[in-house]
Amino acid sequence: MKRKLTLIIGIILILSTMLISCNEAVGIIGASINDAGELVLEMSNGSTQNLGVVKGKDGINGKDGVNGVNGVDGEKGEKGDKGENGRDGAVSDNAIGIIDAELNADGELIFTFTDSSTVNVGKVTGEDGTNGTNGKGITNVEISADGELILTFSDSSTKNVGKVTGEDGTNGTNGTNGTNGTDGKSITNTEINTKGELILTFSDGSTKNVGKVTDGGPAVDDNPQGLEFYPQSDGTYAVDLGRSILLEEVEIPAEYKGKPVTMIFCANYEGREDLTDENNLIKIKKVNLPNSIKTIGQYALACLPNLTSITIPDSVTHISTGAISYCVSLTSITIGSGVRSIDEWAFEDCDKLVEVINKSELSITKGSDEHGGVAASALVVHSGESKITNKDGFSFISFGGENLLLSYSGTDQTLVLPTDCNGQSYKIHTSAFYGNDKITSAIIPDTVTAIGAGAFDGCARLRSITIGSGVTSIGSYAFYYCSGITSITIPEKVTSIGSYAFEYCTSLTSVDFINPSGWWYAYSSDATSGTSISEAELSNTSTAASWFAQYYYYYLKRT
Repeated sequence: MKRKLTLIIGIILILSTMLISCNEAVGIIGASINDAGELVLEMSNGSTQNLGVVKGKDGINGKDGVNGVNGVDGEKGEKGDKGENGRDGAVSDNAIGIIDAELNADGELIFTFTDSSTVNVGKVTGEDGTNGTNGKGITNVEISADGELILTFSDSSTKNVGKVTGEDGTNGTNGTNGTNGTDGKSITNTEINTKGELILTFSDGSTKNVGKVTDGGPAVDDNPQGLEFYPQSDGTYAVDLGRSILLEEVEIPAEYKGKPVTMIFCANYEGREDLTDENNLIKIKKVNLPNSIKTIGQYALACLPNLTSITIPDSVTHISTGAISYCVSLTSITIGSGVRSIDEWAFEDCDKLVEVINKSELSITKGSDEHGGVAASALVVHSGESKITNKDGFSFISFGGENLLLSYSGTDQTLVLPTDCNGQSYKIHTSAFYGNDKITSAIIPDTVTAIGAGAFDGCARLRSITIGSGVTSIGSYAFYYCSGITSITIPEKVTSIGSYAFEYCTSLTSVDFINPSGWWYAYSSDATSGTSISEAELSNTSTAASWFAQYYYYYLKRT
C-alpha cells in the first residue's frame, strides 16, 4: 500500500507543478479514485485523465520471493508465515507502475507505465509558466488521520480523494506471485532545479530530467527587459529584476497581463550578491518604479553597485529589510509621500547616500540610524529638488557654502578632475572613486582642498596620482589598496593624513614631502599632540615610503 500511496502522490505532485497560463494549457480541478481503483483526474477544459490502477508491481507479497519460502525468497511455499516483508502489498494482475516521463515536442507530458502503455496528460509548458485561465493547480497534498488523501488547490479549495491507506495487510502468508518485485518503480520525489527543469527521483534511486517546465512563476516571456513576474494570492503580481540587471536602465511596468504590479522583491539575493563580485556583470544605473508598487520587498534593489539615485513612488507604504542595501554608488533617494514604515538595515552600507529628499510624514534626521539608516550618511535631508548636479560624468552636491565631488560615472582611464564647482573650490567626498577599476592615472587640480576617506580606495589599476597644491588633508584609506602607485608627492599645505591612507600600496617606493618639518603621529584622529617624526626621516623619499609601510595605522599631523 505504501508504494500505491507513493505513486498517487508522485503523480499529483508532478501535475501540481505544471501551472501554466496559455489558452491551450489545462489545469487540474478535481481528482478521485473510482471503484476499480483507478486514479481519475478532472481537467479545466472538461476532459478527464484516467491514470489507471495505482498499484505498483513491486509492492506485492515479499521482495523477490519465488513461491513464498519465508515470504522472502521461498520455494514451494514452506514457512510462508514469516512473510512480513510483504506489508502493505496487494496482489493484482493489472497493477502498473511508472517507468518513465517525458515532454514531447508539443510540450505534452507523457507517462510510460510498466505494462508499456502510455498516458498523455496534456500540455504542461506554457509561454509564461503561470496559471491557466480557468484552471487551478494543487498547492498541497496530505494524508489525514483517517488515512484520507486531501488535496489543497490554488484557489484555497480542498478535495477529499478518499481513503488511500489500508490495513497493514501482511499478505506474505503464502508468498505467491512474489516475482518481479524489483521491476516496477515509483516516483519518490519531484523538484524543479535552478534552470526550471523538472527532475523526477524514482524508488530505485534513479532520476529523470523531464525538461524545462515552470512552477507557477516566474514568467519572462513577453517583456524584453528580462524581468520576472510572480502571481500573488490577491490577483496582483510581484516583480523581480531577473535578467534586467544586465541593462543600464530598467522600467518596471505598472501592469502585467492586465493585473497591477504591486511589489518588487528579490527571489535570489545570494545569486545577485555573487554577481557583484564577478566581472561587473550588474549594470543597472537607474530603476524607474511605477505608482502601482506598494511594497519594496527584502533586497529588492540590493547589490546594485552602479545605482546612483532612486525615487520611491508615492504609492509605496513599506520598505523592507535590506531593500536598497549595498548600493555603494547611491548618492540620492526620494522617499514618496505614502511611505509609512522602513525596516531595519534597509539601507545598510549605502555610505555615499548623502541626500535624502523626504516627502513622507516620517521624521528623518541626517546622521540617524533610524528608518533603516536611510540618513546615516546624509549631508542634507530636505523636501525640495535635488541639490546634486552632474557634468561630464562627475556628480557634485552643494550645500551650506560647501561643494563636494561625490562620484564619477565616466569611463576615462586618464582622469583629469574638474577645475571647479560652480566657479568655486571643492572637496573630494568619501569613497568618490571607490573600486574604480578603469582609472590608471588621476590629476587633482589646485582648486581641490581635501581628499576624503577612501576616495580612491581599491583603484587597483591606478599607477599615477598628482595631488594639487590646494589640498590640506588626506583622509583615512584614501589610497588603500592602490597597489600600482609607485610614487606620490605630499603638497606643502597638507597638515593631516589619515590612518591606513597608503596601506597595501605595495609598489610605493617614493613619498616626497614638500614640507617635511613639524610632523607627528598618534592613534586618534582627535589627538592634539603625539610622537614627533624627524625632518630627516621624511626628507628622504625612500625612508618616508618605508615609514608609511611600517606605521600605516597611525594618524599623521603637522603643526
